[in-house]
Amino acid sequence: MSASLFQMRDSGEYWPESQNPIAAGWGGGYCGDQRRSDLAKTAAEMIAAFAAFVAGPDDVSTMDNLYRLTDGYKVLSVEDKASVVPSMFRLMERCPDADLGNPGPLVHSIESIGIPAYEGQLTDSIRRRPMYLNIWMLNRILNITPDGPQRAAYLTLLERVRDDPKWAGSVIAEAAGYLDHQAKRPRG
Repeated sequence: MSASLFQMRDSGEYWPESQNPIAAGWGGGYCGDQRRSDLAKTAAEMIAAFAAFVAGPDDVSTMDNLYRLTDGYKVLSVEDKASVVPSMFRLMERCPDADLGNPGPLVHSIESIGIPAYEGQLTDSIRRRPMYLNIWMLNRILNITPDGPQRAAYLTLLERVRDDPKWAGSVIAEAAGYLDHQAKRPRG
C-alpha cells in the first residue's frame, strides 16, 4: 500500500492522503484543535471527518468540534445531506458515552432533512447500538406519531432496548423513561 493513502476506520476504504481529515488539520483522533470554520465543505469531506472523529465522556471540545464539522451541512444539496447522515449515526454509535449534544449539531443536521428521509437509518442505528441521542430522537418522533402500526413499532423498539441487558444501564433507563413518558402522554 502506498504511504500516500489512509484507511477510513468505518468502511476500510483507502482514500488519498490529501483527503485525510487529520492530515488536513482537522485534529488528532478527536478532530482536535482545529480553529478553522471551513473544515468540511463537501459531503465527502464531512463523511471523512465524521469517520475520523472520536470523542469520550471527558472531551471538553466535542461540541465545538461537532459544530465546526456540521457548519457547511445546511448548504449541501438534499442528496448530499442524505449521504452524510449515515456517518452521523455511526459517530453516535461509536461514541455512546460522549456528550454529542441534546439535541446538538448532529440532531439538528439530521432532522433538517425530514423524518421520512432518516427514520429507517435511525431505527437501524438503535438496533445496532442504542445510545442516549438516537433513542432521544426516536422519542421526539413518538411525540408526534399518532396511534397506529408505526407508533407500535417504535414503542416495540424502545421496549427491546429497555429489556436487553447488554446495553448500558443509562441507556436502559433512558428507554424506560421514554416508554413511561409515552404511556402517560395524552393522545388525541
